[in-house]
Amino acid sequence: MTLFEFFAAVDGYLESKGVKKGDNVKSMTRGEYNQLLAKLRDEGKI
Repeated sequence: MTLFEFFAAVDGYLESKGVKKGDNVKSMTRGEYNQLLAKLRDEGKI
């Protein structure tokens, strides 16, 4: 798979989940990441 094909696939997947190209999607903060990890550990998923 070329990079072009990979990004096209990612764009299609995100669009199927309701994320439109050009939307301002921000990255997860370190605090949010740590909260997610703690939640997953508590649920026994990691």
